[in-house]
Amino acid sequence: MFDRQFRVYGNLLQAADVAVAFLALSMAYFFRTLAVDLLPEQWKSTFHPILLPFGQYLLYLLAVLPVWIPILRFTQRYSRICQLSMTQQLSQIGQFTVVAALAVGFFVFTFKLDVSRSVFFVFLGLSGLLLVLNRCFLYWVLKSRNINEHNQVKILI
Repeated sequence: MFDRQFRVYGNLLQAADVAVAFLALSMAYFFRTLAVDLLPEQWKSTFHPILLPFGQYLLYLLAVLPVWIPILRFTQRYSRICQLSMTQQLSQIGQFTVVAALAVGFFVFTFKLDVSRSVFFVFLGLSGLLLVLNRCFLYWVLKSRNINEHNQVKILI
């Protein structure tokens, strides 16, 4: 019974983690355009004046997803994520962020994509932060339902 519940939570968390990539990209692109509009004139020169349309970044993300998802599965170990402490989960998120940064950086460098560095770094940072928020939400759900503590089946042998 609990194995099935843990698998359901793991699958939902994995879907939420993939959705995080789209949300993080949207937020990074928005922050980049907002920064250029709000920064003083002397700082605006540090940003490239031309930014690719958001649709182009979305295509890049769709091209990276076939690598992104296996990295998520490998580093997060969704089948047993409910039994891990929050510290272990945060460590796994750190591992994922580093491996994903290397993979996406390799992808951008290999195919010589014209990607804004500010969007790239903010995207990776927001991805890590949103993954942490996903884990905090899952931890809160599990604690509110008392899945790890009180709903265990006791057997007398």
